[in-house]
Order: sequence, then C-alpha cells, then structure tokens
Amino acid sequence: MSVYQTLCFLSAAAMLIALINSKIGKMQTTIAITAGAMMLSLLILVAGQNDWFQLTELATETVADIDFEDFLLQGILGFLLFAGGLGIKLPHLKDQKWEITGLALGATLFSTFFIGFVLYGFCLLIGIQFDLIYCLLFGALISPTDPIAVLAIVKKLNAPQRVSTQVEGESLFNDGFGLVIFVTLFTIAFGSEAPTLGSVTALFLQEAIGGIVYGFVLGLVFHYLISSTDDHSMELLLTIGIPTAGYAFAEFLHVSGPLSMVVSGIMIGNWTRYIGFSKQSEEHLDHFWELVDEFLNGVLFLLIGMSMLLFQFHQEDWIMMPSRYRWCFVRVI
Repeated sequence: MSVYQTLCFLSAAAMLIALINSKIGKMQTTIAITAGAMMLSLLILVAGQNDWFQLTELATETVADIDFEDFLLQGILGFLLFAGGLGIKLPHLKDQKWEITGLALGATLFSTFFIGFVLYGFCLLIGIQFDLIYCLLFGALISPTDPIAVLAIVKKLNAPQRVSTQVEGESLFNDGFGLVIFVTLFTIAFGSEAPTLGSVTALFLQEAIGGIVYGFVLGLVFHYLISSTDDHSMELLLTIGIPTAGYAFAEFLHVSGPLSMVVSGIMIGNWTRYIGFSKQSEEHLDHFWELVDEFLNGVLFLLIGMSMLLFQFHQEDWIMMPSRYRWCFVRVI
C-alpha cells in the first residue's frame, strides 16, 4: 500500500472517530482521536496475540512506512502553525508582549533545568545510571510546549481572551529559544567542541531572529501578491503558497520555518485580511483554514495514537513514564 493510500485510510479513520465523538463522547476532538487510535492499536495487538484476527504485522508495517519526522516537521507543521498565526489578533498580542516574552524565554529555560534535575534525582533514587547532561537534554526536548496541541485545546475550551493570548503566543514563539537550548546541550553531550557564547548567540540570531525576519518578508511578498488580484479563489490559493514553498525555502536559508510561519500568519491575518482580500475572501479565509487545520490535526493525532504499534517498552520505561507524562501534561495546561 502506497503512502498516499495509507494517508487516505488514516484520514478516513480520523474523521470517523471525530464523528463518533461528536455524537457520543463530546470530548476535545484531538484527544478523542488520539485515545481512539490508541484503543485501536491496543485492540490490534491483543487480537494478534490471541489469534482472533491477524492485523498486527500489516498495521505495524503501514505505520512504520510513514516517516513521522518528515511528515510532521517537513510537511504539515507549516500549515498548522500558519493557521494558528492567522487566528492571533495583533492588538491582543501587543497587549501581552512582555508576558509572552517572559513565558517563551524564561519559562522554557526554567522548565529545561527543572525537568533535568528532577529526572536526574529520580534516576539516582531508583538506581538508574543516567548522566545529568542527558537529563537536561531531555528537559530541553520536551519543555517547549506543543503549539499544535495547545492551539487545539485552547480553541475548544473557549478560554478567556487574555489567558488564551498568553498561552497561544508562548506556544508559538518558544520554538527558536527552545532550539538554541537543545542544540547547546546536545553539543555539550555529543560534540567534540564546547559551545561558546558567540556560537550560541549566532545560532539564536540565525534560527530565531532570522526566522522572524524571513517570515516578515514572506508575509510582505504574499500580501502584495494577494492584493494584486480580485479573484476570490486565487486569493485563497495564494495563502497556501506560504506554508508550502515558503516553509520549504526556510530550510534552504537555515532559519526557523515554524517561526516564519507564525509571523507570516499574523501578518496575513491582521493586515492582508482587511486591506488585501476581497470581501468574499475575507469572509471565507478563517473557514477555509479552519478546515485545513482540523483535517491535518486529525491525521496527526491519529498517527500519534497509532504509533503505539511501534513501541518496545523496557522496564525503565514503565518506571519513568508516569512522571514524564505528568510533566508534559502540566506544561501543556
């Protein structure tokens, strides 16, 4: 089965779970899809072990054929972050700029070291030999809040505007700083040369600041392209060019694609929306990108649940997993 066929069946399964949840469960959609996919994975594994029906090998191979990192980081992430940026209101963002900056920078750094030292102490307590640098590296890996999950949950809960802006802004902008922390610790752990203040600063300027500047230029270019036509369909189609070619080109420039998508989305959603789009496109912009966002979110969270088929648990995983997931939950909330 080709990757395209696999994604077709996965998207159909995600929509089916979402439909059932809307009629019965009433849970947050992405949570329902993830839980449904995990239950389906567990059912396939149990059925295979008890010879009820043999789908384990087929399902495992199907999920394994999808390069999750490539599918998310090089694929749909640009769409999801651009859609999230479209929904950010610039006046609210300006009002919360210091709170968002403090959360994106300070909270990410604090979370990295807090998780690292707690994990290191826990490993010592249960007798597992785990160097501190690797614990800190794990802290840097999970400290930046997942913007996709955060945006989906905040949207569903209808949180107060002030809280919603802070949480959404922090989750969208902590990418660059989190990357600098991770790469610095990774270099200390595995690199042959120790990182210097100059190298860390250069990395931050290239990835974070470079991504913001590139996103501004990209948004400016597409603003004028959209303003140059009055064709309703073409205006909406042009917005797709940002998370596709625009996101891919960020990789060639070695700047942060996620940050550039957020900045471009904010520009299109707060500037082009009112002076670049025709009246018909302005009315349909949010609906169009909400559909794209919901569809890709459904496929993504179904894959997260189905990835349980590929897990190989060890004794240490069962011991440490509750504490790790508890902290991930706290960071998202």
